[in-house]
Amino acid sequence: MPNRLLPITNGYNFRDLGGYQTTNGKIVSWHRLLRSGKLADLDQNDLKLLHSLNLKADIDLRSPAEVKNEPDRYPDQTKYWFNPVFDTDKTRSSKGLAGYGPKADYDPNVGYQHMKNVYHEMITFPSGQAAFKKLFEVALSLNDDQSLIFHCTAGKDRTGVSAALLLATLGVPKKTIQTDYLLSNQTTKAIIDKTVQRIKAEGRTDFFLQNFRDVAGVNIDYLNEAFNTIDNQFGGLEEFLTTTLGLSKTDLHDFRVKFTQ
Repeated sequence: MPNRLLPITNGYNFRDLGGYQTTNGKIVSWHRLLRSGKLADLDQNDLKLLHSLNLKADIDLRSPAEVKNEPDRYPDQTKYWFNPVFDTDKTRSSKGLAGYGPKADYDPNVGYQHMKNVYHEMITFPSGQAAFKKLFEVALSLNDDQSLIFHCTAGKDRTGVSAALLLATLGVPKKTIQTDYLLSNQTTKAIIDKTVQRIKAEGRTDFFLQNFRDVAGVNIDYLNEAFNTIDNQFGGLEEFLTTTLGLSKTDLHDFRVKFTQ
């Protein structure tokens, strides 16, 4: 992950979408589109780093309860955008498997199926569509020397789909988008492994541990669920962006010019 992982010390999964090659030979601009987990724990050095990247916009994809419990920290020159994909934390990134009850102990498919449903809902729910549209609109409002960061709690699901949509719109190949998405399994591995050990020590079943891993990590099947929904229910990416999200052809052209070189 050369240069892609930002050296943030009090947060995780802070990454730069720059450097990816598009199908027409362009390169996604470095230090413009940043993705991450929560910003609640950033210290002054972390804030200085984001300030040095001329961070203009902080786009918070989390639910109201997540925002209230762990409000963002961001540089003074940064504008905060509350932009929830869901009205509750459907990804359960902030709660793990709390709320599933005993079913998670004996059904190994609970976590996997839940996450596939969530990715489907991100695309089909009006709240998700509005959040994705706002993400593009804020990006389009930036000057060419300014950057934005978009994030949820773990920076892997709501953030992962958002990143995939941005990269796909810029013309980054599918395989590259999938690789970027799956990097979250590396950046969150230590946290997940530590939690698994704690849960195991509590005596939970192997099925529960599998369900936890399915919720805590990312799986290419989840991202494929989102893009298959776009293709099958909305006529493909371009149609989804224009007809469903309401972005114009000019918006898409300007977005590609603004964030590639």
